[in-house]
Amino acid sequence: MKVAVVGAGYWGPNLIRNFEKVDDVKHVVACDLVEEKLERIKHMFPGVETTTNIETVLEDKEVKAVAIATQPLSTHYELGKRVLKAKKHLFLEKPMTSTVEEGEELLKLAKDNNCIINVDHTFEYSAPVMKIKELIDSGELGDILTINMERLNLGLFQPDFNVIWDLCPHDFSILNLWTGKIPKEIQAIGSSQVGEVEDDAHIHLGYDDSLKVHIHVSWLYPQKIRKITIVGTKKMLVYDDVEPENKIIIFDKGVKYYDPKHFEASAQFGGTVYSYRHGDVVMPKINFTEPLLLECDEFITAIKNKKETRTSGKSGVDVLRLVTASIDSLESGKSVKP
Repeated sequence: MKVAVVGAGYWGPNLIRNFEKVDDVKHVVACDLVEEKLERIKHMFPGVETTTNIETVLEDKEVKAVAIATQPLSTHYELGKRVLKAKKHLFLEKPMTSTVEEGEELLKLAKDNNCIINVDHTFEYSAPVMKIKELIDSGELGDILTINMERLNLGLFQPDFNVIWDLCPHDFSILNLWTGKIPKEIQAIGSSQVGEVEDDAHIHLGYDDSLKVHIHVSWLYPQKIRKITIVGTKKMLVYDDVEPENKIIIFDKGVKYYDPKHFEASAQFGGTVYSYRHGDVVMPKINFTEPLLLECDEFITAIKNKKETRTSGKSGVDVLRLVTASIDSLESGKSVKP
């Protein structure tokens, strides 16, 4: 199979490198308007074809799939339409499109042309994220009460969208994978400290049950932090993606409340209504495989088997709904239902 990657800037070379490793991909084509970027690609990947003309890609009958990794974000929709109308399968860098409506239109075009869309929510393929899903689904953590997510760094500032558009798709896709649910309300606040768009934001999500989620994303932070803390009724967990080895730590800790009305006053009870538990700390072994390689491989396998991928176009639209609801809340100052 022949695969094309359109956009040879920041993320494109990573896609090229991983598609070249997929067994069923025989040739990769790199497409970009800037010759200097293509020269860099030729130096990095001597076997890759290059072109500045996307029509060459769309007219090539051997090209079965096209990955879009272009900027600005508005190009995703227009280029995605052209790829699907050419009856080629589509791999879209996140965010999928600028609006939910654009995403839904791409879904319809894919269905009409018997094509698959995959949205590049790479964290869903990471071993720690999948291990945590396994722990949640097995009930080892108990009912999940709160999730605190931090995705902070200094940059990269984007010219055409804010920090929520840039970073929250990662956390929203992880949440959707873990919970299998859409929140009932979203509230967002943010600030523009350096440029004209928000570079720091806090998002609160409330679900139908007791689950509450807080997300902090920022381009204005002195350290790179990618940390998620999960509090369950049975155990607690910290996932630190920056940590080189022990990315997941499970704490057998908890607290239980006892209604004092159910107890008679006694010296033994002493009026205390909280009981704390401090158990073992476990760091599970994680076998690492590059998530993007797993995603590229699943995309090609899905094309062969005519199946949806884990991060399908539908999941991409689900993430878009949460992003746009967050933006609506940010602009209105009110809680918004996705």
